[in-house]
Amino acid sequence: MDRSRFSFMTFFSELKKQEDSRTFIDNGLIGPSDFAKIIGCHPVENATAYSVWDRVVNGSTFTGNNLTRWGHWFEPKVFYTFCEEQDLEGADNWEPGISHRFDDRPWLRMTPDYVDPVRRWLMEIKTTGHGMKRHWFDDFGNPILPDFVRCQVQPYMHLLDLEVCFVPVLWRESSMPQEHRVENYDREFSELILEEVERFYTDYILTKKPPPADGSDACREYLSRTKPRGKQVIELESTDHRFELCSELRDIDIESKKLATRKKELQNRILEELGDDYGFEGEFGRIVSPAGTPRKLVDWKKVRAEMSNRYPRDIVDHIISNNTNETEPKRSIRGTWKNEKAS
Repeated sequence: MDRSRFSFMTFFSELKKQEDSRTFIDNGLIGPSDFAKIIGCHPVENATAYSVWDRVVNGSTFTGNNLTRWGHWFEPKVFYTFCEEQDLEGADNWEPGISHRFDDRPWLRMTPDYVDPVRRWLMEIKTTGHGMKRHWFDDFGNPILPDFVRCQVQPYMHLLDLEVCFVPVLWRESSMPQEHRVENYDREFSELILEEVERFYTDYILTKKPPPADGSDACREYLSRTKPRGKQVIELESTDHRFELCSELRDIDIESKKLATRKKELQNRILEELGDDYGFEGEFGRIVSPAGTPRKLVDWKKVRAEMSNRYPRDIVDHIISNNTNETEPKRSIRGTWKNEKAS
């Protein structure tokens, strides 16, 4: 394989372009990685349609974390390794990180990892942790392509006129990527996905109307920004749909408190049974109890008192003020229940 054209410097340069593209997407466009969130089949709890809406409409301050940086850094390495393992000739044909826009879909920006336009091949690299592994295998341990990835790569193949998609997956604890290949381009599936995403864009992004509330952090973050006009409490009739919401919350809250108490009891009983053993395993799975590590906690009241004894009070207050961040107030939900037992 000729690596002269695809040096690591080239890859990191292209990686920077991809990061810039992601920032641009955050400022008003939708990308294929959003499709599964909008459709409702993404396995990550907070990866929902509401999170996409909030990011596109209100902007995003997310600049990456250790997991995303780890994934970006390993992409070119996975590309090299996978091409060698699969004996994919013609490396010079691969185009990394080129963005595509579409006149008939101005809301969409596609930036596939690698495309070979000559052979009409696509490569979408995934780097993920052990916790996501269950989504990549069926009940018998056979590798499968998860729906949330299928929602991403099939529209790629549809709009970029590609025939084959390679999906190398690198687990954080392994050194070799695992192959998933998509050879059956599904036109009907791709069109259905794109229609649903465009409907979401038309109904919610253009209008800036929030989608139905879900359980995501993005939804809670957005709704928490509102402020009550006063402290008047509205009396609800049993026929009001809001009455049903409140009643269900009451039942769940009471039951969750019971379950939390029972959970603590079971944990203590298991610790008692373990003694100095490390763990148990069986058909239920595996439970371990590793030794804890000591935590260092700073007593800031004592720090302030000691600093005040050594330095003038106004200097101490100035230092503390310069290093204090004030968060915006957020609304919370507090329930006081008339019935002690859940119905």
